[in-house]
This record gives sequence, structure tokens and C-alpha cells, in this order.
Amino acid sequence: MRHHGRASTGLGLAHGDFDHVCGAAGVPGTAVVTASGLHGTIVGMNEQTIVLKVTDQGVKLEFDRSAVGRVAEGQRDRDA
Repeated sequence: MRHHGRASTGLGLAHGDFDHVCGAAGVPGTAVVTASGLHGTIVGMNEQTIVLKVTDQGVKLEFDRSAVGRVAEGQRDRDA
């Protein structure tokens, strides 16, 4: 499946389209779901990667920005 000349995530979103997926919501505190289904809250990012807090104990994982599949519906972590 192709989308605007780039590989698709299978969710109708192209890999590498973090800004398109998250838009203005791509800021610390935003709850997102990766293309593989992992849920987390954005706690940091740079031009290539994003850091997600994935547990209440503060475990953080770093992903390529292209791994973000969607913004989680109506959720924001207030203590990110």
C-alpha cells in the first residue's frame, strides 16, 4: 500500500508523517499509539525521534517519529 509515494502504516497513514498524524498535538503530554499498538505519552522529541513514557513508574522508550500511528482519543497526561 502506498500513500503519496511513501510506505503506508496500514492505517491509512504514511510512515514519516508524524507532523501530519499529530499536528499541533505533537507536544509533550500528548497520548499517542505507535503503529505496532504501544500506548504512551510524549515526554520529548527531536527531528528524528520521539520519547514516550509508557508506564506510571516512568519507563521511557525512544522511537523513530515515523513509529507514531495516531493520537490517542481524548487523552493527555497532565504530569508528563
